[in-house]
Amino acid sequence: MAQLCAPIRDEKISALKEIKEVVPLYKEIFGLVDLMKMDMANFTISQMRPYLQQQSVEYEKKKFQEFLEMQKENNIDGVEVTKAWLQRAFDQLTKQQSAFPVTPLNILNEAYMELFQWDRTKILPETLVMDVGRYSDLKSQTDHICLVSAILLVTYNTIGAPISGITQFKHEIKDKISIILKDLHDSEIAEKVPNVVQQILTDVGACLEKHGYSRLRDDQQDLIKGQVTDVINPQHSVHQLVRSRMFGFILQSASSMHHSPMKLPAGLSAFEAEISQVCGQFIRLISHNRSVFGVWYSNIIGELLKQNKHESDYEPEQANNPPILGLGDTGKH
Repeated sequence: MAQLCAPIRDEKISALKEIKEVVPLYKEIFGLVDLMKMDMANFTISQMRPYLQQQSVEYEKKKFQEFLEMQKENNIDGVEVTKAWLQRAFDQLTKQQSAFPVTPLNILNEAYMELFQWDRTKILPETLVMDVGRYSDLKSQTDHICLVSAILLVTYNTIGAPISGITQFKHEIKDKISIILKDLHDSEIAEKVPNVVQQILTDVGACLEKHGYSRLRDDQQDLIKGQVTDVINPQHSVHQLVRSRMFGFILQSASSMHHSPMKLPAGLSAFEAEISQVCGQFIRLISHNRSVFGVWYSNIIGELLKQNKHESDYEPEQANNPPILGLGDTGKH
């Protein structure tokens, strides 16, 4: 068994040698055999993954082409919503005159970023409907991160220096607020504000007392309550600032080939692991999506650039087969 199992199981093999009784020994052996089966299955999947991914891309391309032909027979434009989606991204990129030039890749990335603010009552582009659940989940995750980060930001700005340097406290209060606000609809968040305020006041008071500071005054408690109540509104200036930083970081991750860790924007450090996971999931999704639908994106964006006199910026292969971006498949920063 020592020669057949994966190196990660060496510790269990060593533990088996210490067991003298027959029944416990056989029990552990059967348990280890099950783990070895799982290791073999994982190894087989990892070896086949590139082939399976390629097959998946080709299959989805074929089915989408069949869908377009069927729509065409009924005089329906099968990519009408996709065209409007890419047009909005092109207009936004042109209007904001940002550091990102108007190229096929940047137009696509700008379009993908709209998904984080997508109105769930509207139909997704035809090229994205198969992953609607995944994109919706990413939106929910980013909304939650931005909400809790905004609450933390106003709390720390109110209390100031006494708690600003205590990293452990920031993570503890983040986790507690996250639990209170987890899996809530937008209409339910306001109902939980009193619970959030009470949790903040309790934990901040205990932290101040532990480190030799006086407890919060009544006016400070009222200020925290008022600010938390206001900041849950997505239109609040602090909430908007946090969202802008969050989406800017994600866009930068998806638009560049960073091999070194990227620094998180101010106010988001408590969610480093969660943001890293979101970026990894997002980049894997859009990379696969471009692999499948790159041909259609290339044609649509090519027309947009030609109509708006950006022919010199247009290289079909950029949209047709863009590189894997930023974090690759690891989701690490």
